Amino acid sequence: MPNWCSTDITIHGEPEEIKTLWYHLQAATSKSFVENGFGDTWLGNIVEYLGKSFRDVNCRGSICDMEMSGDSIICISQEDAWSPKLMPIKMLMDKYAPDASLFFVAEEPGCDLYDTNDPDFIGMWQVSIWSNYDELPKELYDEDLMKPTRLKAILSKFLQKNGTLSELTAMMSERYDGDIDFHEFEECEIENYL
Repeated sequence: MPNWCSTDITIHGEPEEIKTLWYHLQAATSKSFVENGFGDTWLGNIVEYLGKSFRDVNCRGSICDMEMSGDSIICISQEDAWSPKLMPIKMLMDKYAPDASLFFVAEEPGCDLYDTNDPDFIGMWQVSIWSNYDELPKELYDEDLMKPTRLKAILSKFLQKNGTLSELTAMMSERYDGDIDFHEFEECEIENYL
């Protein structure tokens, strides 16, 4: 059984292209085009909808949620095996919205994968706390993502030490024996996951 990678995809484009893409995305995930154990939202259905074979594309994932945001954005949440599976969505875009842009944010903690091509997420830090510690700064629990300067300021104040962000996160991980993890979202090109 794989580790599951949470992949959030945002597609931006002209309203007409996005409307067309949305129509075909809904059609491609409305039924199973081949027998599978994953249901209608399995990524292989998108490939089959396009007249291609799922055997030729890495489709190990499913769409968990999708929605239109306004008239020029589509948001998709996927659960993928091990890493983002962007090819089925990219194939659909190439056919129905070739001028649209795809941005993704992917995280799979078991493989320490925190990748994105979204400028709003590159360099942001995610803090994962696995136990409840009353002495920890409230901000570490309250904020899902932090800019590096904010995280460094919080940790410096808490530890009463100066240092690089890498040094401070290492001190925290050591002090709390792995109950706290710090992950930086790294820039990654879409091509790495096609």
